[in-house]
Amino acid sequence: VKLSTATTPLIERLDMGIVPSSYDDGYAPGYGDRQDIFGDVRTRQGIAYCLDRQKIITSVLDGISKVPDTFISPEHPLFNNETAKYEFDLKKGSDLLALAGWIDADGNPTTPRVASGVKNVVNGTPLILTYQTTTALQRRLVSEILSQSLSECGVGLDIKYTNQDEFYAPGPDGALFGRQFDLAEYALGVVGTEPPCAWFMTEQIPTKKNKWLGVNISGYSNSDYDLQCHKAMNSLPGTQEYTDAYAQVQSIFANDLPSIPLY
Repeated sequence: VKLSTATTPLIERLDMGIVPSSYDDGYAPGYGDRQDIFGDVRTRQGIAYCLDRQKIITSVLDGISKVPDTFISPEHPLFNNETAKYEFDLKKGSDLLALAGWIDADGNPTTPRVASGVKNVVNGTPLILTYQTTTALQRRLVSEILSQSLSECGVGLDIKYTNQDEFYAPGPDGALFGRQFDLAEYALGVVGTEPPCAWFMTEQIPTKKNKWLGVNISGYSNSDYDLQCHKAMNSLPGTQEYTDAYAQVQSIFANDLPSIPLY
């Protein structure tokens, strides 16, 4: 038997709840809003470095996938190889978390860091994140690997497995599309070969105003990203403008990291 495999436009990803839906009427942590854990991009970048994604490929997927740098497959002709890359590096991850204000107060790298000067986060708050995903065996295995590697950077996880109906429930009640989560692992794909830059556009944020329709569940918003994504979608394929716009959205995405592609 000879096994042949190919990549598809389906990406397993780990989204960060940058802007929960409770922020839509203003940020007020003392009145029920979750603290602004992911507001500093260095926190998001540090977490990315602390994820041993290659171990997932090797241990869970038998090496038949690759760790993507952006939301576009490395085999796609529009893939931008010049984007920021986040190979598993505990030192880089730890250094970025420390720069963001998450310090190792007890000198033990395996215990959760605590906030010290993190903007919009109370000093002393432990870096313990809720990680939500489905009960699928593959996702259980993935979450265990990521929990172990994150713990080595001083990031604690509270993993919650839920059935698919509950996990993918529409907003405002559903954790995913109601934007009520810290970390969420799930898959999203597209039909065709057009890169899905619209996934992370401001207009795709599910809110009460748009009846919770949209796939930008992180709440991420960047006007430069929106501009380049619109330009890419409205340009003629094959033109330099088309290619350059898709290269730009990937660069912005890789720097801002509203989502971390897993495989």
